[in-house]
Amino acid sequence: MRSYVYGLMTDEISGPQAVPGNIILSCLACLYRGLLFCRELFFRSGIFPSYRLSRPVISVGNITVGGSGKTPLIATIAEHLQAGQSRPVVLMRGYGGVQQPDKTVDNDESLLLGEILNNVPVLVGKDRWAKAREFLKDRTADVFLLDDGFQHRRLQRDLDIVVIDAANPFGNAKLLPRGILREPLAALSRADIFVLTRTDIGRDRLFGLKEQIRRINPEAPVLETVHSPQYFEDLRTGDRLDLAGFRGAAAGMFCSIGHPEAFQKALQELGLNVKAACPFPDHHWYSAADIRRLNDLCQEAGADILMTTAKDAVKLNNNKHMFNEHIKVYVLQIKLKVVQGEHELFSRIDRLLHR
Repeated sequence: MRSYVYGLMTDEISGPQAVPGNIILSCLACLYRGLLFCRELFFRSGIFPSYRLSRPVISVGNITVGGSGKTPLIATIAEHLQAGQSRPVVLMRGYGGVQQPDKTVDNDESLLLGEILNNVPVLVGKDRWAKAREFLKDRTADVFLLDDGFQHRRLQRDLDIVVIDAANPFGNAKLLPRGILREPLAALSRADIFVLTRTDIGRDRLFGLKEQIRRINPEAPVLETVHSPQYFEDLRTGDRLDLAGFRGAAAGMFCSIGHPEAFQKALQELGLNVKAACPFPDHHWYSAADIRRLNDLCQEAGADILMTTAKDAVKLNNNKHMFNEHIKVYVLQIKLKVVQGEHELFSRIDRLLHR
């Protein structure tokens, strides 16, 4: 059912069989639009309060559901802040979280950031203002990075960065649940900076996308980034392997990210022969049955290599031993690379901290 609804939302399912579902989703989207209008009105009038922290807040969000590249951008900003001797703290909502043995709730993105960033606290919870206030009672922070914060109006921010996937910027440009938009496109007028990701994949539509953004928000700079592959990492041993070493290799792939087709294309561009793909829903946590399914996938495809993402790898630490011993599981490690507008991004951030 979930895949069917998503197919309607993205217009992958069309024709007469899609009409009843589209009518229902369109009605729900009208209701959702009304709720958004009321919410905005309540925040503007002060009925719903918003709060300011005693430290600067940088929001990194988007306007669509699904992956757009927020997590690697937060990592890039946090590394820049650390290099300048600032102490950042990340605030996350924690979608897709699971209960951990220590009774805290983590999700794949918080676990991934925890592995990437050294000594950067990652606070997970629905009330991010309260989390930040509690943190500041006995610890120090110079700046808070608000993950997925564009729609989080309860916490005021000093810089609003909106991430847009250039390969699939707005889907069919319809609101949830008929489309993938969280808000009408006019909401982009609130943004201070736009960061376009996967611009190498979406190169053919880049000019039109920039023009569309500038019509809505002519003042905010528009940056270009790409997901740059760095190396493959053995899931079991942690050994790093050169990207060129897998050219021509037959492999299976699996992931639970917003746009699995982008991951498959990245592997193919690195020269791998992807013989079988097994995408899971975004934020999926892997069970023993899932790993048995992946073992069978490799056997059926005649491949002894499985490729996955860093976001998925952090969720496999407790059950990676369940993979067939004859199957090698590798993680493609990527880094967000700003190819246009890097100075604009970091100078805005630095001015915010030293104003």
